[in-house]
Amino acid sequence: MEDERNKIWDYLYNVGMPRSVEDIAQSLEMESTVVTAVVDHEWFTTEGAIVSIA
Repeated sequence: MEDERNKIWDYLYNVGMPRSVEDIAQSLEMESTVVTAVVDHEWFTTEGAIVSIA
């Protein structure tokens, strides 16, 4: 899960703006359920289905 967390953090950093769980899942070829589980972490803030770097 650490590898996925790093990929999502890097992705959000590079795009420079919050993204939806679905957008992250599609862009990184992950299941949306995996993205949801991974972003439940202190590195991220989630409002509804929108994820940003904390």
